[in-house]
Amino acid sequence: MKTTNEFLEELKEYIKNGIYKYGRSRSLLELAAYHDILEKIEQFQEAQEETKTDDYLKLEPCGFCGEIPEVFRGTGWAEVRCRNKKCEYQPTVYDGSESTSEDIDYKRLAIDRWNSQHC
Repeated sequence: MKTTNEFLEELKEYIKNGIYKYGRSRSLLELAAYHDILEKIEQFQEAQEETKTDDYLKLEPCGFCGEIPEVFRGTGWAEVRCRNKKCEYQPTVYDGSESTSEDIDYKRLAIDRWNSQHC
């Protein structure tokens, strides 16, 4: 059985081949619809990839109150903090990086630090 991505790749190829093979005989409206479908498929695949990459970012609950924390990030930084306003300790963990490179996954660094400290 094919995976969703395999099916979508096959569908994209089918549509592209249909556009190029029959493009001159198709109406502009049909061609626009095909291009819209291709765009939607690509958006879906991008969303699937983002979900896959976020799977490794599982957060451990706060060790003081048991609440799942929140992740905040910006350009060149990230932090994880307890979202429970009634938590007595309100722990916060930063990414710990002193670099501001765009190549660094600050979110991952902060989550790894949070999980390793078992807050």
